[in-house]
Amino acid sequence: MKISILASGSKGNSTLIETNTKNILIDVGLPLSNLEKRLEKSMPKIDILIITHTHIDHIKGINSILKKQTPLIYTIESNLEEKIENYKQINYSKKLEEENLTIELFELSHDVPCVGVSIKENEEELIYITDTGYIKEKYLKKYQNKTAYIIESNYEEEMLKNGKYTFYLKQRIRSDRGHISNEDTCRYLKKLVGKNTKYIFLAHLSEENNSPKIVKERITQTLNSIENNITEVTICSQYEKKRIKLIEVNMIKIICLGKIKEKYLKEAIEDYQKRLSKYTKIEIIELKDEQNQNIKIALQKEKEQIKNHLKETDNIVLLDINGKEYTSKELSEFINKELTYQSNITFIIGASYGLDEEIKKLTTKKISFSKLTFPHQLFRLILLEQIYRSFKILNNETYHK
Repeated sequence: MKISILASGSKGNSTLIETNTKNILIDVGLPLSNLEKRLEKSMPKIDILIITHTHIDHIKGINSILKKQTPLIYTIESNLEEKIENYKQINYSKKLEEENLTIELFELSHDVPCVGVSIKENEEELIYITDTGYIKEKYLKKYQNKTAYIIESNYEEEMLKNGKYTFYLKQRIRSDRGHISNEDTCRYLKKLVGKNTKYIFLAHLSEENNSPKIVKERITQTLNSIENNITEVTICSQYEKKRIKLIEVNMIKIICLGKIKEKYLKEAIEDYQKRLSKYTKIEIIELKDEQNQNIKIALQKEKEQIKNHLKETDNIVLLDINGKEYTSKELSEFINKELTYQSNITFIIGASYGLDEEIKKLTTKKISFSKLTFPHQLFRLILLEQIYRSFKILNNETYHK
């Protein structure tokens, strides 16, 4: 899952979520041209557009995107048709389920109907909560210990109290139908953050009544007071120069030719996949081993299969007898570096005839575990064991030497 915060604050809000199967845009608070400038590329095809509520800083650019794209709009706002031009593809419901993706909307407390969002893909789940005066206890329990949170931290109490806003506006912001303060956010995070939580985004900061420095101090104190495994905290300020933040959940993909038939190997591979789920997402893609007497044709067919499962962003590593040999410690350092740089690694294991030259040219990263030759089905297990060992080393946990 990739998260791009394109705009956050009273001048506009928009977040792009790219999953393995769908592109999801939460709110369109700026014109499409502005969002693309911040994204530094054309907006990808949006499959689902979620509108949390109809305040102008969340829907200002909706018509500009609907002129070029036809996403399914997903909301609970009953009068959205009045805000857009002749668009009927609107789903007024609270839950969508497609393949390994589940999206749920839940009610927040604002001065217009407003929703929070849960996006779950396989074992990773993002919770999005902005524009609310408080969060109900039932949602704090339901959405506890999730992978990532985008949560409002709108104002600092003393800054609001002593600021230039009118008494009426101050009362509205403080109310149960307004926004949540830095203090509220810290209190909620103490209940939400769990051992599976990796990322926190502090969003919708007020320009007048808050500052990134204060928010950072507050959140640092809060996280220091609780046990957590947070790897990154991002403060999303509408007036910072850097407006885009990308986060990808670590993932390792293994592309291999040939299916595992032996029961003992299947069970061992499943065991290591289960063990690794604690540290990273593992995907194994089994492709057909072309047992063709013509080696050139077999390699060509296998090449096409492999390419069908590769993306431009894949960080490819080939298992090659002529590649670089590592100790287990060195391999752990290599994996850590690659995941830090690109957040994913795609290992490719060849079959009986090896790999086509075109596949070999896709990367200069080649690893050899030994000069010995292993059955490629068995090597899949060896690779998984070494990846697991690497994560044990990186986390300073015991492992067999």
